[in-house]
Amino acid sequence: MALAMDTVYSLAGVALLAVFFAFVADGNTLAGLLRTSGARMLGLVSYSFYLLHGIVVFVAYRLIDASVPVASLGAEAHWAVAALAALFAVALSAFTYRHVEHPFLVPHPKPATEPYAALRRAGAA
Repeated sequence: MALAMDTVYSLAGVALLAVFFAFVADGNTLAGLLRTSGARMLGLVSYSFYLLHGIVVFVAYRLIDASVPVASLGAEAHWAVAALAALFAVALSAFTYRHVEHPFLVPHPKPATEPYAALRRAGAA
């Protein structure tokens, strides 16, 4: 028996998403799937992915459109582009998380109140 869903906003689609959301929000790990290292990594880079995925998809389609009209591509080609763009976006997001976001998340020692206070205490000044 298939569920009749014209769009994700149909009653059946919303109900299925609500059930999934309720399970995850209640702490269900979906048989440990949400505790895997890959899922945790995606959780860490999710904000970078959110910011970058649209740019990556846009650039991918512009590059393809420069050689082959995108309108002439079949469904399989569109799915292949989407999959490759998603993989590239995840890799780029991991890179930007590590080199842009993460340095701001790591606590750094507080600077001295005076520029040379540490030197004065050591007797060097």
